[in-house]
Amino acid sequence: MSFRLNEIDADSTVDTTGTNEQPSHDRVRLRNVRLNCLDNSREVREEVVSHMDDHEYSSKDIHAVQLALEEALVNAFKHGNSLDPGKCVYVWYMVHEREAWIRIEDQGPGFAVDAVPDPTLPENCERPCGRGVFMMRHFMDVVQYNQVGNVCWMYKFRSDQN
Repeated sequence: MSFRLNEIDADSTVDTTGTNEQPSHDRVRLRNVRLNCLDNSREVREEVVSHMDDHEYSSKDIHAVQLALEEALVNAFKHGNSLDPGKCVYVWYMVHEREAWIRIEDQGPGFAVDAVPDPTLPENCERPCGRGVFMMRHFMDVVQYNQVGNVCWMYKFRSDQN
């Protein structure tokens, strides 16, 4: 499956097979959501879980995405936007029968991903930073950031477990 985000209307259903006729289980949900505070993120988190349920992802996969998404949103609001109510966080997500994809963008200055300390090292055990990124990388199959560090892409490929 390949498409560019700017070719697709936000909050749309996407045909990823290149045909006009396809079974409903092969439909993709792509959504663009603008959030102005962490409290408003519950709906998008619930939507992602609902779409994963619709595609019969395992409870382990769903739990992994829930935790990673929650952590990414907290990071975007708290660290990226410094809890500034005038700034927004943008969330794009897609759930397909084989993968879930999430993009989160904040309006902050970004950060150096490589500078985040490894929380598993003994010298960092009591430091309060780095755990969120570590958890996101642990629970998702792919976690990537743009060069600035204010956009995060996360992918979860469907496991064979049910």
